[in-house]
Amino acid sequence: MKKIVSICLLLTLLPLQSCSLFNRYQTPFSVEDPSIKGEKLFAKGTMISSSKQRYWLSYRYALEGGGYTVVDDTKFPFFKTTGLNAVVENTEANFKFWKEGQAYSKSLCSDFFRRISLAKAHREHAKKQTNIIGGLVTAGMGFASSSAEAVGATGMAFSGAESSFDAYDSTYLVTPDLGLMEALVKAVQSKKNSEVTPDQLVYVSDAINHLNDFVYPCTFTGMQALLDNSLNKKISDFPTHAPFNP
Repeated sequence: MKKIVSICLLLTLLPLQSCSLFNRYQTPFSVEDPSIKGEKLFAKGTMISSSKQRYWLSYRYALEGGGYTVVDDTKFPFFKTTGLNAVVENTEANFKFWKEGQAYSKSLCSDFFRRISLAKAHREHAKKQTNIIGGLVTAGMGFASSSAEAVGATGMAFSGAESSFDAYDSTYLVTPDLGLMEALVKAVQSKKNSEVTPDQLVYVSDAINHLNDFVYPCTFTGMQALLDNSLNKKISDFPTHAPFNP
């Protein structure tokens, strides 16, 4: 009987570690930020690959238009900055870079939510399957007249495996309501887009700074900030008949 319990416990260790061992259960911690890296692409597809290429080409165009010396290179993005001739105001090229950066960032953000939603669905399915299997195993042990200790230990093991999925979600997901969070992120990004005009993008660094602010809502910390602000607003707007007057 001890062997049976040991086997059951070992089998339940697999779900406990599955989120760490199998990619299908893993949630990407944050979206790739083009203003920081942008050279590696987790998302696959012709359109997003084209968007990535346009982003880097527009960046080179903005650098050249801004007075920087840019030469070809063998490594991606196949060019590098080697010097600065003179500081030049070039709003047209910078605005083009800003728009291409937006398109690239929004594609990465959309793919990020798609991947975390799919991973969450896989975890939910595995959690339900663990629960079902645990019920069947403990029921079978009961019919087989196993000891109460063995049945209890097996049930506890399956319960722990089920809880591990909840622990993973509470750690790596800002909120389980991914659809609402994605809509909130898109709304904030649209507001940022409407606020930026070509005359604000005098230098390349201006476009990079605005792009960094544009990407931020789709990062883990950015989403946490959006969630905190929403909760704070709900609390401050909550009506009460007994206001606090210090």
